[in-house]
This record gives sequence, C-alpha cells and structure tokens, in this order.
Amino acid sequence: MGPAMNLSNPEERRQLIELMRDNPPIHALLVNHLEDYVRLFKWPDFHTLYQGGMLSIQGPNKGQFAFHFESLLEITGLLTRLEQFPGFQSLMEGFRNPTQISATLFEVQVAAWCAARRVRQSIEFSPEVQVGGRIKRPEFLWHTSLGDIYCECKQENSVDNKASRRIMKLFEILGKAYKDSGPWDETNRLDMIVGHPARDGTNQIITRLVQEAASRQRANAWQGDIVDGVVTLKMSKRTDSLPNIAGCLQIHHKELKAGHPEPALSTNAIFTLTMSVMGHRLKQLVELIRDARTQLPPDKQGAIFIDIGGSQVYVDKLNELIIQPEYANIAWISLWERGQPLKGVIRGGQPLDARLAEVLVPAEGGP
Repeated sequence: MGPAMNLSNPEERRQLIELMRDNPPIHALLVNHLEDYVRLFKWPDFHTLYQGGMLSIQGPNKGQFAFHFESLLEITGLLTRLEQFPGFQSLMEGFRNPTQISATLFEVQVAAWCAARRVRQSIEFSPEVQVGGRIKRPEFLWHTSLGDIYCECKQENSVDNKASRRIMKLFEILGKAYKDSGPWDETNRLDMIVGHPARDGTNQIITRLVQEAASRQRANAWQGDIVDGVVTLKMSKRTDSLPNIAGCLQIHHKELKAGHPEPALSTNAIFTLTMSVMGHRLKQLVELIRDARTQLPPDKQGAIFIDIGGSQVYVDKLNELIIQPEYANIAWISLWERGQPLKGVIRGGQPLDARLAEVLVPAEGGP
C-alpha cells in the first residue's frame, strides 16, 4: 500500500479492494464491510488510511491514537448486526471521542456476543436508569428469555498504571546495583524475577542479590539461582533464553553497538527484570467491578464484563465478591481478553444461569 488513501472517495475504495485481491482474508473483509465502514464511521479521521493499514485518530493535546484498519473492518461486521437495536446511534457516538474508542470497541464486542446468544430477545443501548437519585446510563439493557439484564463493560488500564511505574522503579534500583557491583563478565546476564506477592523490602532484596551475584562471579561460581522470598536472581549466560513467565512485565537492559542491529528477540541483554503484575491487576479488577456496580440499578439484575484476562486467581476473587450483600444485584461477571469471553461467575439464587452463554447461531467472523 502506497501513500495515504482517502476512503471517502469511491474510486480509491475500488482501488483498495483490487489491490488486496491477492490477500484473501483482507479482500473478503473489504468486499463485505468497506461500504458499511464508510457509512458508519463517518468522521474524517476514519477515512484516511495510511501505509501498513493503519488509521491515525487525532486526540486531545495533539495526541494520536493508532488503530488497525483490519480490526475496524471486523468491528464493522459486528456493528451491522447491532444497528437494528434501539439506541444504536448512542453506541456509535463513542467513536467520536478518541479517548473512548478502545472502550467502545470492547462494548461492541460484548454486545455482539450477547446478541448471538440463544436467550437473546433484544438489546437496548444506553438505557436511562436511576441510581442513588442520579441518572445513569449503563452500556446496554439485554432483554433475554430468562429476564432483563443491565450490562456494564470495563477495561483494564494498561497505560501508565501503578504496575508500570513500579517496574520502572525496580529497574532503576537493579541498574544502580549492577553498576555499583561491577565489573561484570560480558558473557553473563542477570535475570531478576520479582514474583507475587512482593512485600516491603523488595528494593533492598534486589540490591543484596546483585551484590551476592557479583561475589559469586569473583569466586568463579556463576551458576544456579539466588532466592529470597518471591525474588529470584538467575545467573544466566547471554546466550540463554530470556525468562518467559505468564502474567508478568519484562524490561531488558542492552548495550547496543554502532553498526550491529539487534534482532527483535535478541537475548543480548546484560540484565533483565521480570515482575509479576498479578497483584496489581487483581486490585484493578476489584476496582473496575466496584466502579461498574455504581452504574447499575440496585433493584435490577446486572452483568459486568471486564476486559482483563481469565486467570484462575481472578475467578477465585469473583467468587468471593459476588456472594457479598452489596453485589446482590449482580447476577453475572464475565472475564474477557482480546475480544473473547474466557471465564465467568454466576451468582446463585436467581433465574439467570449458564443458558446465558448458549449460542443462537454461530456467526461467521463473530464471537
């Protein structure tokens, strides 16, 4: 794909479809959804397609939000199934605000999934409800044969959150300890792993483990692991694979040399830090659920959809939360990741049950 294309121009749309003829999956999306995309996403920023199949949406303070056009074509397919329902235009208004686009995409995915269930009767977007004497508007009201359910969707905030700030602080401490404890053998690598739950004193433990590793190097005893509670320091070789642990953030410190480009998956780091974010994400999960509950009417059945992943730790926490009296109006909490439902928890003693998830008709390209 060459220079930016103007999707508002019918001729350029025709050229794009022809250009993608040798890419069957993309070609099929264009044939099926491009015209609907232009009709539904009527704002100019959504009509400028850049090289690499990217869209750039202008945000506040000169910020830019990038989106893959292919993903938005897939979303368009879901939107065409939802536009029959009342309040659909209020759903589309979410795309007008660049900071709300990601949340709106998740709402579309959830609503399309609900619309494809066997129990579905109808969906009403942005219904007006009274909560604590104030007007609230949950994402949508799901009319089902088992009863009406007010639905609220929430996403994990993975940008500039506490976990990111925490790992950067620990990385600074690791870097200082590494520098202060040198010199180091250039063939070795330190892999620091901070597990869950990390307690107070982790900063000091990291410094102490690096000092111990330096002592072992001087004694020609560079092997094995040094462990202190949930903190582990692996004394690796640079040629060893990097730590690969689920539910973690990881940062590498590399010494780059001019004229020697690094492959994307290069292990050529002098030290790495891998930190579990399970505790941070678990706390955020609870905060998201509590926030969602405040948007739902206390005297009606509600469901909460969280885009955060489906770890068993989260499910255990949901089972603990949903039986508490303040969650008496929450019938179901569903955990999602990358647009797909993973796990859910249903509160007992109410008419809604696992039949909520039964598929009506498997829809091509849908959930």
